[in-house]
Order: sequence, then C-alpha cells, then structure tokens
Amino acid sequence: NLYYWHREKIISILYILNTNYLISTSLDINNSILIWNYETNNLIYTLRNHTKPILVLTYINNTNFFISGSEDTTIQIWDYLKGKWIKTLQNGHTDSINTIIYINNTNYIVSGGNDKLIILWDYKENKIIRKFSQHNDKIISLIYIDETNLIASSSNDNTILIWNYETWDLIRILKNTYYETKLIYNMIYFKNLNTL
Repeated sequence: NLYYWHREKIISILYILNTNYLISTSLDINNSILIWNYETNNLIYTLRNHTKPILVLTYINNTNFFISGSEDTTIQIWDYLKGKWIKTLQNGHTDSINTIIYINNTNYIVSGGNDKLIILWDYKENKIIRKFSQHNDKIISLIYIDETNLIASSSNDNTILIWNYETWDLIRILKNTYYETKLIYNMIYFKNLNTL
C-alpha cells in the first residue's frame, strides 16, 4: 500500500514494463524514492540522495536504470534491481526539474525545468550536450516522437515547440488558443495518426 509508506502527497509513479517493479516518490520530508514489488505489495528498497522533493521519474529502456529529477536541480541515475545510486548529473538547471525523457537507443536524456531551459545530456558521459532556451516560461512536459529526431516541449508560456534534438532546429510552434489556462500539462503522440 503506497499510502502506508508515503506520509505526504504522491508526486510520481514509474512502472518498469514486464517486471513486478513499481517506483514512487512523494512530498515526504526525507525526499525518498521507494521501490516496490507490486504483486507482493512489499517495499524492496528506499533510496535517498536528493535534498528536495523529487518531481519526475523516467526509465532508461532495456537497462536496470531509472532517472529522477528534483527541486534540488539535480538528476540522479539509479539501478532499480540493486537499489543503488549510480551517478548525479548537475550544474545544468538552476531551478526545479519538472520533466525528463530518455531518447530510445541513445545515451541521451532531455530535461526541462522551472528555469525555462531544456537540456540535452549524455548520461553515460555525464555531460551537457546542449541547452535550448526558446520557451518564455517554465517547462512542464517533454515527449520524444518515436522513430524521428523530434522532441515536443510544452511550457507555461502557452506553447508547444517541436524541435530536432540533433540539429537543434525549431520545426514548429503550436500555440494554445482554445483554453484560457496557460498550462499545457501533458502531451501524447499518436504514432499511427502522426498526431500530437
């Protein structure tokens, strides 16, 4: 029972496909990541390395690794099978990290935060490849469009930007004109329809 272990609001849950592993974070004061066997309802590991609440969890496909991003401006890489911290990516963001994606079959992850930045990282080499600063407000969500070099980013500035992560060219700007709210919280890409 997640609520038994988490004392505050649950922020992020990650399911590792084709396993029994579920990973969760909350606003608990100890800034923990909990790894569960969801079939047995047993807590397997409690991980701590962040100094502020953890806002996002992402899996690195076909590995034992997952990623966490936090209000402490760092990205942590973990081994979920061993319950072990691997490395920290830092000195990129200057404010909370809200979203992280993994680009399939590469060493790249992309992060977005309250500092209006999108950062492309080589997580194996522990280095920043490039920073993208075309949004005018905090980054809410990122999505990788499979089998392309394209990434879509949504922001509190009421726009979705579609850009090529290899050339860093801005391909398209989509502006929310249908709703009064500025926030675009999430995006889904429908591959068969070529629709975002």
